[in-house]
Amino acid sequence: MSKAIIIHSDMLAGVRMLSKEQAGTLLLALCSWADGEEPVVDDAAVRPFWGMMRAKQEEYALRYAEKCKKLAQNKLGKKKQFKSNENNSNQMKSNVLKSGETKTKTKTKTKTKTKTKYNGVIGGEPPAQNEPELISCEADVLRYDASTGKITGVGADLSEVWRRTYPGIDVARQIELAGVWLMENPRREKKDIKRFLGNWLRTAQRDAAERWERREACGRGAAGGEVRVNEGGLLV
Repeated sequence: MSKAIIIHSDMLAGVRMLSKEQAGTLLLALCSWADGEEPVVDDAAVRPFWGMMRAKQEEYALRYAEKCKKLAQNKLGKKKQFKSNENNSNQMKSNVLKSGETKTKTKTKTKTKTKTKYNGVIGGEPPAQNEPELISCEADVLRYDASTGKITGVGADLSEVWRRTYPGIDVARQIELAGVWLMENPRREKKDIKRFLGNWLRTAQRDAAERWERREACGRGAAGGEVRVNEGGLLV
């Protein structure tokens, strides 16, 4: 393989001191050295210049070889670094996938345990926690008939709820009184009859309790503290 020849301008000062024939001899010697041959310079005037140029060419060749070696090492190092980064990236992806699979398995396992926990049946629903007791009332549709002054549509369940909530009054009688009041006050028509009755019964219960307290304060309370309700729905 042929070698490269480098001639710097600082060498030209000495070359100009040679004749054309001597300069040609020096150039031929350089070309032979570049082809891997060992040139023989017989001219005593050319020999010193040839020795200097040969030393420079060998120095340049050594530098070039070292540079190529460094470039090859850098390229190999970058290739190794790229491969290492690629391996790390693949490892991270693998870890993420494994983590996702583990979470999925754990989640599925947890769900399975939850399903089999209730009543020993897969898919069983858990019992309601801290839910208030609900009283089942039929879908009452309360109506007020202005011609008769009566409120209709109060179901048995709703009546039972009101009787338990307001024990100091006659609920049925109070509903009749509320209907009469609506008949006597046509301009104060109520859109929500159920809400109107609830407020009416609450007020009646409060008034009955106040009357009982006044009677008791006057020494006329019922014997043994028993609450009695008369036919008119009033506490006595």
